Amino acid sequence: MRLFFHHRAVSGEIIDEVGLEVEDLDQALAVAIANVRRVVSNEASRGRLDLRGRVDVADYTGNTLSTVRFEECFTGDLVEGYRTES
Repeated sequence: MRLFFHHRAVSGEIIDEVGLEVEDLDQALAVAIANVRRVVSNEASRGRLDLRGRVDVADYTGNTLSTVRFEECFTGDLVEGYRTES
């Protein structure tokens, strides 16, 4: 199935217009987590750390199937300050 990974953050959003073929939603979530970790790692290397973003995983109709919050992709004391109430 082809799913789309829309990145949304305080600094703006990137709408995925191409998508990626994945086996199932579990694989899509693993892709989203890996993407978040890569993006945050790149930002941290430039001295910026903001975990308030999210990735919305959507189908071809635009229906959001799942949301991965940046803060959920990391563990540690620093991350605790970013935790939001559910």
